[in-house]
Amino acid sequence: MERTGVVKASRQGIMDELLQMKQRMDTLYSESVKSVRHASAEAPEALWVPPTDVWETEEEWTAVLDLPGVDQTDLKVQIKGEVLTVSGRRNSRRRPFEAKAIQNERPQGFFKTRLMVPADAASDKVDAELCQGILTVRIPKISQNHKKITVGSA
Repeated sequence: MERTGVVKASRQGIMDELLQMKQRMDTLYSESVKSVRHASAEAPEALWVPPTDVWETEEEWTAVLDLPGVDQTDLKVQIKGEVLTVSGRRNSRRRPFEAKAIQNERPQGFFKTRLMVPADAASDKVDAELCQGILTVRIPKISQNHKKITVGSA
């Protein structure tokens, strides 16, 4: 019976050590990302890509991006050629200086995603709206008025 207690104590010790290692790695990662972010402030690289859905109807193309915590002033939407680019920054969350990260999953910092704009999209009539952390970008389709031509006989 003592042997079982030793095994449990050893497993708990290993789990504690693994948890401490994870916390140290999270801290090192956060510090390295912070230093990279400051070093490349002029040309930041995307640290994360927001989840995106794209839908098509007969009238328009719609892209919906999950951007909770992103302020409208930190958001940029542009079309250049056949590419829609959405980029911006979600500011770092605040935590007490003495706090250790136990779990750190929500991405922070600069993000960017690019979507191909279909050939039948009216790129000059794009509409974008940010509401409750959801960005909706609507691109109307170019109206293709087809006229039926009746063929007569001579």
